[in-house]
Amino acid sequence: MKKTLLLNYFSKKNMKHQLITLFICAIIVPVFCVSGVISFLTYRRTASHYEALTRSQVKLVHATVVSTAISLHAIYETVVSDNGLQEFLCADSSDYDYTQAAGLQAAAFEETLTNTAMLNSLTLYVPAELMEHVPRNKYILPVTDELKAARLYQKSEEIIGNFWISDIRTGQNDVNYWELHYCCRIPIPQKSSHAVLVMSISNDYLRNLIANKNYQIYMNVNDEPVFISSDRSCAGQPFPISLEDGSADSGTGIFTLSGRKVIGSLETATLYHSADKDALPTAHRLFAILLLLLFSALLVSGAIILLYASYFGSRIDTLRLAMYKVSNNDYEIVDTIRGDDELTAAFHDLKLWCAS
Repeated sequence: MKKTLLLNYFSKKNMKHQLITLFICAIIVPVFCVSGVISFLTYRRTASHYEALTRSQVKLVHATVVSTAISLHAIYETVVSDNGLQEFLCADSSDYDYTQAAGLQAAAFEETLTNTAMLNSLTLYVPAELMEHVPRNKYILPVTDELKAARLYQKSEEIIGNFWISDIRTGQNDVNYWELHYCCRIPIPQKSSHAVLVMSISNDYLRNLIANKNYQIYMNVNDEPVFISSDRSCAGQPFPISLEDGSADSGTGIFTLSGRKVIGSLETATLYHSADKDALPTAHRLFAILLLLLFSALLVSGAIILLYASYFGSRIDTLRLAMYKVSNNDYEIVDTIRGDDELTAAFHDLKLWCAS
């Protein structure tokens, strides 16, 4: 039945329509199906590849943060277990050489700061009542009213353990910038008090370890503003991705960043975000190129088929017209038709019949 319908269709339609139908069924539909599947798979493969690259970049940032935290905690352990420091802070004898002890402690802090590339500054803040006999130096400072009003000190009063905090710091030429601090409480049991050790991490150190021109990287702590970013203008701005809508879990995928879709990876354990700014546009461009190639192939094929159909149809029309004239005893027909195939042979046979 289907074979009969197909034969009827091709026997009743003119040659041009037959060729167009064959083109649609034999070329357009298969090409669209195959190219569509290939394009989709290529797009997903490319996106997956960039997600893996972004995830590896996040692992680099994660390793940097972890190694930094381990090094800083080692410094804290050294300071908190320093018996000489405890003796220095608790001494109240007139025979105690505060100047020499202060020099030794300052030298120890100086050595630690010099040998630790990640540190920008190292300061121990001690209650003012314990600093009455302590010579002033740049590493051991008294707690002032100004410091008590700072977020850093207020948080140290609320949290017993160590913590991270970011805050504004004034640098050279009175330029303000955001900086990350690792703060530790140093117990002073003999005085039922405590000091606060503040270690400030160098932004240049972090940037040198995590910088990548193909990625935008944002880091923050405790829901605070971004303290370091690939784009320096983002420092002090809110974290670019909401952490309140369930996306706070670590993961890699597509995020909306500054109004555009990007492939990114989010880690909330250390609270940083890394996004590949070129990955998704590259995948989109690849998809667009594949579609362009597809349409170009279809356009060229369609143009060739249409030209052939028009050419073939015009020859058929010429042969039909000649046969119509001959059937009406009108032998004034063209001498030949273009081509050298079966149609030309048929027209030649018609000319011979007219000549006879």
